[in-house]
Amino acid sequence: MTKAIPESVLVVFNPSSGIPGDEGEQLVSLLKELQNLNFSSQVFFLQPNSDLESTIKYALSQGIKYFIACGGDGTIDSVAGVLAKHTQLSRDSQHPILGIIPTGTQNNIALSLGIPTDIQSAVELLSKGYPRPIDLGVVTCSGGQRIFLEACSVGLFSALFPAADDIQHGNIPRVAELLGTLIAFPLSEIHISADDQPETTNRGHVVLISNMPYIGPHYAIPSASSVDDGLLDVLVFNDLTKLDILSFAALAAGSLPVEADVQHYHIQKIQIHTNPPMPVLADGFHLGDTPLSITIMPKALHILVSSDNKRGKQ
Repeated sequence: MTKAIPESVLVVFNPSSGIPGDEGEQLVSLLKELQNLNFSSQVFFLQPNSDLESTIKYALSQGIKYFIACGGDGTIDSVAGVLAKHTQLSRDSQHPILGIIPTGTQNNIALSLGIPTDIQSAVELLSKGYPRPIDLGVVTCSGGQRIFLEACSVGLFSALFPAADDIQHGNIPRVAELLGTLIAFPLSEIHISADDQPETTNRGHVVLISNMPYIGPHYAIPSASSVDDGLLDVLVFNDLTKLDILSFAALAAGSLPVEADVQHYHIQKIQIHTNPPMPVLADGFHLGDTPLSITIMPKALHILVSSDNKRGKQ
């Protein structure tokens, strides 16, 4: 009997994700499981200033169809964005397929798509899963353009993210910087033009544009759009106090003050300009300040999910 030729796969591995010190054992375990599934693995270590785009572009040119992102939401978003960009430019009708091994802190993308967070179960999904076409967002502002898989934030959350992320990873001295930013951050006049609707004007500190039903500290978007319906969710937080907005425990439980004024849009495209300008963050990457525009790329990327999540579910 002729043995099947192993399917080539590119593993994008972020050694800084997960529990410090476990990355070597984690990678060996992953490669062993992939070999058992008859995958022939190439490994790219995602590090600061590494050229992910050229690596993925070359892999695509060599006919590699399967890509695996092993890391947190930022790692997964980066791989997804590059794949979507080069798939869109290619005339090849064969879509690349992204598998996810979630080893980050929040793992919102895995939660949103029903992908297990333990490595063994996530690896099993690579052979048993179904490629589901997923929408992506595209944000353009003063700092350039970026494709995002999870969410884009405008305002206070974007300003606080660098310090908050460091604190979450043990850099406690940055608490003073976070509090200083919180106190000094101004209220902005927010002008929004969504699809073909008339412009609206709001006053607040935060706008969230989400492509996934879970973002941030596992905040569940109320009545979220599906990940493949060609729509993004936009939440505009009007005149909430900073303490209300930063009540992460309440947000994680999916609740805000009863009197909270949060406008919710389902949109295909949106333009936002603010006075004063507000910082823009797309899946953990700073892109400069408002004004910004966002559009959607419908069903731009195929991601492996379980049979329960292959169609019509989050």
